[in-house]
Amino acid sequence: MITKKTSITEYALKWGAIIGVISIALSLILFLTNQMENRLLPWLITAITIVIYYLQVKNYRDKELNGFMNFNSAFGLCFQMSIFSGILNIIYAMLFRYVISPNTFTILMDHEKQKMYEKGLTEDQVDTAMKYANMFQTPIVLLIMMIVGTLIMGAIISLIVAAICKKEKSLFAEEFLEK
Repeated sequence: MITKKTSITEYALKWGAIIGVISIALSLILFLTNQMENRLLPWLITAITIVIYYLQVKNYRDKELNGFMNFNSAFGLCFQMSIFSGILNIIYAMLFRYVISPNTFTILMDHEKQKMYEKGLTEDQVDTAMKYANMFQTPIVLLIMMIVGTLIMGAIISLIVAAICKKEKSLFAEEFLEK
């Protein structure tokens, strides 16, 4: 019986979607538990997703490629997963920002403003900072920043995961096994 191997793109699409849904669910939990200002938890979510990327690249290498995968294939698989996951996260972020909870940004900005005053910044300094922060909150600018951020983070994570998961066949071992 011949088993059909799953292509890298099929696998990446499946797991990218799963990772995207998991990170969206975790983000919703942050929102619903009023932990949006917690600076540690988003990093925890990032760590969880990196572990999932690693486990899935390793799983694909071991199950579909007989335990061997070069750096380029590992990078490509992980980067594709991050792109598919990123697309879902960007859609969610835009919906969250402009439909689900458009006032959340205002609340977070008010809290940041208060922190600036507590640090001793003057009214003019706070106003200037808020002016610049608001310049980056238009839908187009946010979308561009999210796309660029997704690509950069995806590339960094993929480089790390690929470096860890690559396992190339040894030419010496192949020659030895053939004899």
